[in-house]
Amino acid sequence: MKDSDTSSWVSGLKIVQMSKNCSYHSEIKRTPCEALFGKSAIETSSKHYKRGLQEQAEKMLKASGKMFPPAVTGDNILVCIPDVDRGRLAP
Repeated sequence: MKDSDTSSWVSGLKIVQMSKNCSYHSEIKRTPCEALFGKSAIETSSKHYKRGLQEQAEKMLKASGKMFPPAVTGDNILVCIPDVDRGRLAP
Protein backbone atom coordinates (compact mmCIF):
# COMPACT_ATOMS: atom_id res chain seq x y z
CA MET A 1 0.00 0.00 0.00
CA LYS A 2 2.94 2.31 0.50
CA ASP A 3 3.95 1.75 -3.12
CA SER A 4 0.58 2.89 -4.48
CA ASP A 5 0.22 5.88 -2.10
CA THR A 6 -3.08 4.74 -0.60
CA SER A 7 -4.18 4.41 3.00
CA SER A 8 -7.13 2.14 2.24
CA TRP A 9 -6.38 -1.46 3.18
CA VAL A 10 -9.25 -2.68 0.99
CA SER A 11 -7.39 -1.78 -2.21
CA GLY A 12 -4.50 -4.06 -1.29
CA LEU A 13 -6.67 -6.96 -0.15
CA LYS A 14 -7.13 -8.51 -3.62
CA ILE A 15 -3.36 -8.53 -4.20
CA VAL A 16 -2.72 -10.20 -0.85
CA GLN A 17 -5.47 -12.75 -1.49
CA MET A 18 -4.11 -13.59 -4.96
CA SER A 19 -0.58 -13.87 -3.60
CA LYS A 20 -1.69 -16.24 -0.83
CA ASN A 21 -3.81 -18.37 -3.18
CA CYS A 22 -0.97 -18.67 -5.72
CA SER A 23 1.78 -19.60 -3.24
CA TYR A 24 2.91 -23.22 -3.16
CA HIS A 25 2.31 -25.16 0.07
CA SER A 26 4.57 -28.08 0.87
CA GLU A 27 1.96 -29.90 3.02
CA ILE A 28 -0.64 -30.20 0.27
CA LYS A 29 1.98 -30.08 -2.52
CA ARG A 30 0.03 -27.51 -4.54
CA THR A 31 -1.43 -24.04 -4.25
CA PRO A 32 -4.64 -23.53 -2.22
CA CYS A 33 -6.52 -22.55 -5.36
CA GLU A 34 -5.44 -25.73 -7.15
CA ALA A 35 -6.47 -27.80 -4.11
CA LEU A 36 -9.90 -26.18 -3.93
CA PHE A 37 -10.81 -25.67 -7.59
CA GLY A 38 -8.42 -27.96 -9.48
CA LYS A 39 -7.09 -24.96 -11.43
CA SER A 40 -4.61 -22.19 -10.75
CA ALA A 41 -5.90 -18.86 -9.44
CA ILE A 42 -4.81 -17.10 -12.62
CA GLU A 43 -6.84 -19.47 -14.84
CA THR A 44 -9.87 -19.10 -12.57
CA SER A 45 -9.72 -15.30 -12.39
CA SER A 46 -9.06 -14.83 -16.11
CA LYS A 47 -12.19 -16.83 -16.97
CA HIS A 48 -14.17 -14.75 -14.47
CA TYR A 49 -12.90 -11.50 -15.99
CA LYS A 50 -13.55 -12.67 -19.54
CA ARG A 51 -17.13 -13.59 -18.66
CA GLY A 52 -17.61 -10.18 -17.01
CA LEU A 53 -16.29 -8.40 -20.09
CA GLN A 54 -18.61 -10.35 -22.36
CA GLU A 55 -21.62 -9.51 -20.18
CA GLN A 56 -20.69 -5.83 -20.15
CA ALA A 57 -20.25 -5.80 -23.94
CA GLU A 58 -23.71 -7.31 -24.37
CA LYS A 59 -25.21 -4.65 -22.07
CA MET A 60 -23.50 -1.89 -24.05
CA LEU A 61 -24.75 -3.27 -27.38
CA LYS A 62 -28.28 -3.51 -26.03
CA ALA A 63 -28.17 0.06 -24.69
CA SER A 64 -26.69 1.48 -27.90
CA GLY A 65 -29.32 -0.33 -29.96
CA LYS A 66 -32.02 1.53 -28.02
CA MET A 67 -30.29 4.92 -28.26
CA PHE A 68 -29.22 4.69 -31.90
CA PRO A 69 -31.66 2.98 -34.26
CA PRO A 70 -30.12 1.32 -37.31
CA ALA A 71 -29.45 3.68 -40.22
CA VAL A 72 -30.62 3.03 -43.75
CA THR A 73 -28.60 3.99 -46.82
CA GLY A 74 -29.57 7.53 -47.80
CA ASP A 75 -30.44 8.71 -44.26
CA ASN A 76 -28.90 11.96 -43.05
CA ILE A 77 -27.01 11.57 -39.79
CA LEU A 78 -25.86 14.43 -37.56
CA VAL A 79 -22.64 13.73 -35.68
CA CYS A 80 -21.69 16.11 -32.87
CA ILE A 81 -17.98 16.80 -32.54
CA PRO A 82 -16.87 17.84 -29.05
CA ASP A 83 -14.85 21.04 -28.69
CA VAL A 84 -11.89 18.98 -27.52
CA ASP A 85 -11.52 17.37 -30.95
CA ARG A 86 -11.75 20.60 -32.96
CA GLY A 87 -8.72 22.35 -34.36
CA ARG A 88 -7.84 25.95 -33.38
CA LEU A 89 -9.26 27.47 -36.54
CA ALA A 90 -12.37 25.28 -36.79
CA PRO A 91 -15.74 27.08 -36.43
